[in-house]
Amino acid sequence: MKFNIINIIAMKSKFFLIALSASIILTSCNEDLFKYENGDSSISISQIHYLHASADGTTDQATTYARLGETIRLSGTGFIGVKHVYINGFDTYFNLQYLTNNSMLVTIDENTPIEQVNDEATNKDRIILVKENSAIKATKTLKIRRAAPVVYDISNSMPQPNEWITIYGENLQNVSYVQFPGADISTVYPDAEGTNLISDDEYGKFVKVRVPANFDTRTAENNKHQGAIIVGAEDKGNGTCETPAYFNYRKGLLEDFEEGSTAFNNSKFDASECTLIDDACGNEDGSNDGHYYKMNSNSTYISDTTASRRNIYIFEKFEGFKNLPSELDEKYSTDVALQFNVMCPQDWNSGNIDVVFDINSGNYKMTYAPWVSGKTDDYSKGFAKGSWFTVTMPFSGITEFQGKTFGQIREILASIESPVWGIYFENVDQTNVLNGVSVEFKAKMTTITPCIDNIRVVPLTVVNQYGRGNEYSY
Repeated sequence: MKFNIINIIAMKSKFFLIALSASIILTSCNEDLFKYENGDSSISISQIHYLHASADGTTDQATTYARLGETIRLSGTGFIGVKHVYINGFDTYFNLQYLTNNSMLVTIDENTPIEQVNDEATNKDRIILVKENSAIKATKTLKIRRAAPVVYDISNSMPQPNEWITIYGENLQNVSYVQFPGADISTVYPDAEGTNLISDDEYGKFVKVRVPANFDTRTAENNKHQGAIIVGAEDKGNGTCETPAYFNYRKGLLEDFEEGSTAFNNSKFDASECTLIDDACGNEDGSNDGHYYKMNSNSTYISDTTASRRNIYIFEKFEGFKNLPSELDEKYSTDVALQFNVMCPQDWNSGNIDVVFDINSGNYKMTYAPWVSGKTDDYSKGFAKGSWFTVTMPFSGITEFQGKTFGQIREILASIESPVWGIYFENVDQTNVLNGVSVEFKAKMTTITPCIDNIRVVPLTVVNQYGRGNEYSY
């Protein structure tokens, strides 16, 4: 009997210890669960990191701004228990799977406001972490930007001093300065009157800027005033970007018509159909680059049924190509282009400008036809009546040149027997593919008198990248 009593007491003690242990364990688990749900009583953000890919894998880079759609990492303390992440006042989703007490990942929602921020004094340019108890929060300055700015085109890449040009692109809001090439050229800043610089702050599609008065557009002395234009919007905009280095690229000049018809290539023109001009030719501000070539100068009606070439300007040799900078040779055909300036005083209702590098056989041809739907986007952002603008034709537009370097293209041109190349105006039917369907555009009777100037070969690559990683591309 005594043995049974002792056993019973021992068993009761054992169950008591088990129950006590279970109670301690459950209490500990509840405390951990409470801590996970509610976290510490304090919270702070010490650093914001931009995640980017590197040769060694995904790495962190400290940042003070983030772009819509980007993922950032926050480091700090007390993140366990965060219930809301507000960016510019926008309640932003975050994944608990990537949250620890000292680190968390957040992706900037595409719907995050940038300009129209509610309660701007509290929320603008801020990321705010809030716990269940809304009094426990952490705030850090974080500027939100759209995608990186990018430049697609320049309305006139060989203009005159004091002339307005338009730089086309995306995300070009709130531009704070434009820097033209040349250390002695003043940076252009916006003013209240809009007399020097105007940016499209609503849609970010363009920047209009006046060329500085001391910008040298005529001579290539030390090549100091040619290269890239820098567009800056670091303060209130989306960052800094750069145009291709073809602005005022006079070292690629093939013909500027300043020395008559034999300037570079023993060239000649059809005097009955064209004229070398030295006047304003209808330009809005009266500026022009000296002599230029006016096609159909007698305003003859050009039939809509003839395919005859009109106003032929012929370069009998390729000497100009031989003298181009060797820096172009290693670039592929997508990164080198033929450029020339065009001005037409009339509405361009029909007719096209053709560049043919082998006139005898008709091979290696590129066409500019702004009256054809979709064709304008191939080589220019658009025809502007009465103003000089630049047409850019990448050499990749010629099938035989695709995938080749410009050095190889020069070799092809040098191998042509009795080489004759040139630029001319004609009025013939055109076809273009729209939405996957080939569409024919019938030529119309026309009397337009387009003018051309400054035929040159230019690079299309961007030399300097701005911002983190490779966030700008042309």
